[in-house]
Amino acid sequence: MIAPIAGLAMIPVWVMPSSGAWLALVGMGAVAAIGNFCYVQALKMTDASTLTTADYVRLLWMVTWGYIFFSEIPGWSTWLGAALIVGSTLFVTWREAKRRAET
Repeated sequence: MIAPIAGLAMIPVWVMPSSGAWLALVGMGAVAAIGNFCYVQALKMTDASTLTTADYVRLLWMVTWGYIFFSEIPGWSTWLGAALIVGSTLFVTWREAKRRAET
């Protein structure tokens, strides 16, 4: 659903990608599709609360890739937000595991 909206927004600034850029876009699309398929399969195999805690490792990877490719260093508010998200997820997972053990 977002493609038509994004398509309208890009009309004023559209530049036809080179053949190398098209190849990179197709490659990124294929890798993303495979990644999403694997993620859905993993969700079918295990409890979502178990998988999402491990999924936050992506935060570290994105920071690493951002630094390597773009020399980007996240600000304190980004780190605070990441800590809040990860901490709350870990707390909820711990609380639910404790609640299950009590019943």
